[in-house]
Amino acid sequence: MSCSLEETVRLGGAVRHGGAHILKPEERFVAMRVRLRLLFTSFNKAIAEYVLARLELSLVNPESVTAPLVARLGAYLPLDEGLRDTWPRAHAQVREAQAYVGAVERGELSVRRDEVWERFAFSVRQMAQYASGIDWLQTSIRSKRDDVSP
Repeated sequence: MSCSLEETVRLGGAVRHGGAHILKPEERFVAMRVRLRLLFTSFNKAIAEYVLARLELSLVNPESVTAPLVARLGAYLPLDEGLRDTWPRAHAQVREAQAYVGAVERGELSVRRDEVWERFAFSVRQMAQYASGIDWLQTSIRSKRDDVSP
């Protein structure tokens, strides 16, 4: 797509084509890392909701198998080494929580299906959505990092 000189305006290194703001590769990389940090914060909040819902579920269903633990990511987790070390375990824990919900829904585990269960199941879905977003963004960052490297 070609733009006329009037349609292309340079703004401090970024380029605007016909109203769309286009970032340089380095700026895109930084923006994606900021988004990843925001997703981690949201993921940790979702885990906090899960922990409360898990506690409620255990109190209402003392005879049932307890839902799996899911640990928060550190608040100041380094996005490179720290993520590489902790994310696989955190993601596996989310999958365990999803498997627990699936087992209850298939009738393999007995849990009272009430508003406490709904809150718990919602918290698992929420964690899984953030985990999916983190996975996607990590993949994008890796490919963008390769684009930026000299």
